Amino acid sequence: MKVTIYGHVTLDDIEGELMIGGPPNYGGVILSDLFETRPIIVTSCNPSDMTRFIRETQDKLKYIVSLSKETTRFSFPRRGHEHEMELLAKADKIEAVVASDLAIISPVCREITNSVLKQVRSQSKFLAIDIQGFTRTGEIGSVERGHFLSDFHAIESANIIKASDYEIPFLLDLHHFNREELNQVLSSVEILVSRGRKGATVLYQGKKYDVSAPSVSYVNTTGAGDVLITTYAYLRAQDKSVQESLSYSVAVASISISYDGIPHSVSRDQVANLAHNLTSRIIESPIDDIIAELNEMIPKESSPPKEEPVTDPSATLEQESNQL
Repeated sequence: MKVTIYGHVTLDDIEGELMIGGPPNYGGVILSDLFETRPIIVTSCNPSDMTRFIRETQDKLKYIVSLSKETTRFSFPRRGHEHEMELLAKADKIEAVVASDLAIISPVCREITNSVLKQVRSQSKFLAIDIQGFTRTGEIGSVERGHFLSDFHAIESANIIKASDYEIPFLLDLHHFNREELNQVLSSVEILVSRGRKGATVLYQGKKYDVSAPSVSYVNTTGAGDVLITTYAYLRAQDKSVQESLSYSVAVASISISYDGIPHSVSRDQVANLAHNLTSRIIESPIDDIIAELNEMIPKESSPPKEEPVTDPSATLEQESNQL
């Protein structure tokens, strides 16, 4: 299966330590490691900033790079605190489009336009969209939310839409639709909601699928959502069931946060064991009103929970997976 991931690769300054990041890198490396595929990364950056990383991953990822004076750079004051990050520099918008079996749109700061999104849809058999980068203003400085697609209809034909629980309000923007119309729009696609420690939820064809996250200690949660949507979209594009795709993608995302930076070797056996245990925890229930269900998932607290660092994350994950 030909997979293409669209979005900026990034340089992330996390507590003063510079790391390679960005949704295409996090998701692409995971796909390569677990499914022996070589995703195409369509991005925009200053290639000199990525030369070493691209060389290290040339057997895992294929890059199509639009040259840019800048590479998108973020600053994180603490590991796992993406709600406090700052945008330091921004690469140019992405313009290239590749015909694919699966296309994953995963921007970080509005680098994909509506017109490009529509082109990707027309040249892809299966389309997944992570809305995180569409909800950010894209202005240099503290990352603020307050935007979404000016043309909401551009995502109606997506197969999967992914949002975090903090981003749900952007899916519920009633500017273009009344409640009945919005319910119809959201009912036409598969919605994946990442919910941090609460796990993840899928809303699809009149049903809600909930799975709680395994109780694991973590090092850095950056990229967990990218891993979640990439893995889930890949499995669903392969006609795997919602339950299997959900449990497996939550397992992969949970294991990924035990790494500091992009995981370069994830144990398939560890993922399979954890996913097997998570499958039994999926709660399936009927839904009548998608808007009401999404409203219930919006976090009530104003800030994310405190992180819990661990000195031996892999050992902790093995212990926790045996207890599920």
